[in-house]
Amino acid sequence: MSTKNQNTKEAQARGRVVITGKIKEARVSQAQTIIGQIKANPAYANTPKVQECTAAFEAAANALSTNLASIKAARTALVPLLASRVTLDADMRRTQNTLEAVITDVGKGSAEAIQQWGLAVAGRTPTPLSNDPPGDLKASYNRSLQLVLRWKGIRSHIGYLLEIGDGTPTGWGQPITLATARFIPTGLIPGQKVAFRVAVRRKSGLSEYSDMLTVTLR
Repeated sequence: MSTKNQNTKEAQARGRVVITGKIKEARVSQAQTIIGQIKANPAYANTPKVQECTAAFEAAANALSTNLASIKAARTALVPLLASRVTLDADMRRTQNTLEAVITDVGKGSAEAIQQWGLAVAGRTPTPLSNDPPGDLKASYNRSLQLVLRWKGIRSHIGYLLEIGDGTPTGWGQPITLATARFIPTGLIPGQKVAFRVAVRRKSGLSEYSDMLTVTLR
């Protein structure tokens, strides 16, 4: 399952908890109002059977209210844990991508390939390289009304990683590997609000991601 789909399912699950909780809270409030009206009826004091049923009704409403409070507290504790897990998964994917690139370059066996990852070669000192992210991430539409993303190309790069998300810290999908500083996303819906960010894969490693660009699709 992709990170984007996973985030969507978790958001939907949290949404269902909120909606269900609000509906049940409204029902508890309604039940308590009805109980108050029954007790306020002058005939209530002289009807033991009604008193018995009302007491059972009130006990059930109070128990449900307590359960709702426990669910709300549990959900409050769960949300940051879900966010932490998604962030950790994204960090692990980036680390794996970097390690795979290191293994590939070091496997070439040349001094230049080994140096580019900051690894020492006997008798030589690695040349320091910039690790800044790409700049000038912009979006425009071509003649076919397709959204086109562009950014400032980086010299000596070995590729780019583009992430698409919903603009939240944990809402980024699986990184897309690109060779050029240009990309046309597909599968997006008019009116949808989408966020983009890009990082560069240099021989010295993976840069930080650029500032986020948010676009509302036409």
